[in-house]
Amino acid sequence: GQGGKETGGQGRQGGQGGQGGQGRILTSDFPSVWRELKVAFIISLLGTCLLLGMRSLGILQTWELQAFDRLMQLRPTEPSDRRILVVTIEEADIQYQTKNNMTLRGSLSDEALAQLLRKLAPYQPKAIASDIIHDFPYESDLADLIKQTPQFVAICRINSPQSNLVSISGPPDLPVQQLGFTNFALDPDNVIRRQILGMASDDVCQSDRAFSLQVALRYLGNPSLNLSSDGLRIDRVLFRELDYDAGGYQLSPKDALGVQILINYRSSLPQQISLREILNESASDRLKI
Repeated sequence: GQGGKETGGQGRQGGQGGQGGQGRILTSDFPSVWRELKVAFIISLLGTCLLLGMRSLGILQTWELQAFDRLMQLRPTEPSDRRILVVTIEEADIQYQTKNNMTLRGSLSDEALAQLLRKLAPYQPKAIASDIIHDFPYESDLADLIKQTPQFVAICRINSPQSNLVSISGPPDLPVQQLGFTNFALDPDNVIRRQILGMASDDVCQSDRAFSLQVALRYLGNPSLNLSSDGLRIDRVLFRELDYDAGGYQLSPKDALGVQILINYRSSLPQQISLREILNESASDRLKI
């Protein structure tokens, strides 16, 4: 009986000793866990600050834009826009004009442009655009024809010091309402992702609207156009202006000038017909779009 009591006493002492041991384990582990959490928090904070600093300096811009490009490529493909017809001018078209005794001061003669406008007129195009530099007056026959074609748009170029591009005027006898600038925004990796819709004009190129915008407005029937702090509003649709730090961008003030938006590229080009095919009427069945 005494042995049993002694054994029981020892058991109680062992139990008390076990409880004491558990208390010592808890108090010794807690400070080390807290120290590990503080170290992890400080490292995470420093890493976040470093990442934000690199991003604000534009160090990550190229990689972020390339990731954006990849995401755009993963979207469902959009077919070519059937509302657009592109008239191409190649070496064979230049030779065609020379063979037909047309006076060339570039790749497109005034005689050929006049014939082209007459060939297209029966199809009642909502917009006709010439993306060819013509900084000299039109010949009288063509000038009279263009006066009867208000949906016609030509190009000019605004002086751009950051890209070393000088100003180029449009046709001197063409109203500014029928002009659009062809300046474009080139990213540091030589990719065009942005479209400039509007910017300040100069004395040579007096249009403050992009060539592409002028064409689109004519196709839409010349809707109302309003510029506000939110962006560019065409009728009831608002095109929000691209901020200098939008997405992966960290644009400099000179690169963020004007009203800019991102370009939505389609997977394929619109229908194309050569100039000579239209002039010799060998592609009449393809002009109806």
